[in-house]
Parts: sequence; C-alpha cells; structure tokens
Amino acid sequence: MLVHLDPFVMGLNGLISCFTNTVSELNIITMRQIIIGREGNQPFAINDEYVSRQHAIFTYDERTGLMTLTDKSRPEVGTFIRMGNQFQQITQCNVDATTDIRLGPFFTFRVGQLFQSPAQPQQPSKPQKPKLEKIDIAYLRKVAENYEETKLKLEQKQANINSLRTLSLVGSLAAGAISPIITNMVGKDVEIPLYYHLIGPGIAVIFLVALMMYCSKASKDIILKKSQNDKNYKISFCCPKCHVPFAGKLYENILAEGKCPKCKVEFYDSKI
Repeated sequence: MLVHLDPFVMGLNGLISCFTNTVSELNIITMRQIIIGREGNQPFAINDEYVSRQHAIFTYDERTGLMTLTDKSRPEVGTFIRMGNQFQQITQCNVDATTDIRLGPFFTFRVGQLFQSPAQPQQPSKPQKPKLEKIDIAYLRKVAENYEETKLKLEQKQANINSLRTLSLVGSLAAGAISPIITNMVGKDVEIPLYYHLIGPGIAVIFLVALMMYCSKASKDIILKKSQNDKNYKISFCCPKCHVPFAGKLYENILAEGKCPKCKVEFYDSKI
C-alpha cells in the first residue's frame, strides 16, 4: 500500500529536526564544565592529599552566565563555600567569580581562578657560569706581622726571666760567702756573734725565694699570653670566606697562590 506524503509536511519536519539539533549543539557549545581535583582539568595544580582526584565539578553557562558548583567527594571530606566569616559544606550551589571555595579541610581558591589560563611550563634557563669572587686579604699581612711581633716580645721576656733565674743562683752563692769574708776581715781570734754567721745564708735564702717566686709568676703569664696569641692567630689568619686556617703559611705564599684551596675564592692585596 503506498502512502502519499505531503511535501509541505516533510519540509516542516525537516526544519523542526534541524532546529532541534542546532539548539542541542548551541547548548553544548555554551556550557563549560571543569573537573576540579588532583587529576582535574582546572588551570592550577592541586597537590593536597585531602583533595580527591575528581573532587567537584564546576559548570558555567556562557549564554546565561549561571555558574554551578557540584560536590563529588566523600561527605567526610566535602566541598565548602565561604558565607560571611565561615565555610559551609554544600552538595550543589550557585556561585560567582568572587566566591571562595574550600576543598577538604585546607585547600582554598576563588572561582575566578578557574578562568585563568593554565600556567605555561618555564623553559629551563641556560646555566650561567658563576662569577669569580675576589677578596682583599691585605689585613692578613697585618695579622701575621702582629703575631710574629708579639711572639718575639714574649720570647725575649722568657729569656730575661731565665737570666734572672741564673742570677738568683749566683747571688745566693755570693750572699752565702759573706760570712767567711767577715770572719777573715775581723780575725780568727775575735769572737763573732752567731747571728753574723747567719746573715749571709739568710740573705741568700730570702733573695732566692723572692726571685724564684717572681720568675715563676712571670713565666706563667708569658705561657698564657703565648697561648692567647696563638689562638688569636689561628682564628684571624684564615680565609675570609670559608675560614679555612692558614696558620703555618707565609702571607707571601698565600698571596702567590692567588686563591683559597678550599672555596677557590680569589685573593688580592689592595695595598700592593
């Protein structure tokens, strides 16, 4: 049985079908959807472990301007929006570009950030050669000179004390010989009181004890000063940058080497 179709009806049905498809295509074009999460397609990275891989869905109707946020996370984690001074949990809510969002307990952002362009990865810059640093070490010359000068003075003082010790022994022997000399001068037949015989040895003992006490105290002072001089020298006579000690090296040799053996910083002397 043949059915006659009216050309007008056929044409009308075609127009309706074409219009329906066009509207459907327009809805697809005007609706933007962004999956927000650690594996979402938002324009910024989320590395918070409390945020789900696909935590929420943001929908934007470009035709009407309507923005909707839908929670897709577990209820105990949740999606929140700021209302006043507090965040409140939502399942689905209309938002705008100024709405503050919190995913889970910590991660927050503003809806407007979803419209930003994704950050472009930076091209690795070419490594630049480090600039060689130069340091003036002219002051180290003065440190070395002061150390040597103080060392010589202390050695001279020690030599003087050693001489005093020798002198004290000689003086003691001389004082001990006074008694026989007095006896010879007076004569053996003359009786000399006992205390005359004790004068020489007494003077010798007193002189020797006093001089030895002085020498002992002076020697201790010199030892302390030598120790302090060595300590200051080791602390000060070093690389200005890494502080590796130069003790035992001549200043001229350090300057001739031109750089620190450890940190490789270059040296120069502004006084030359």
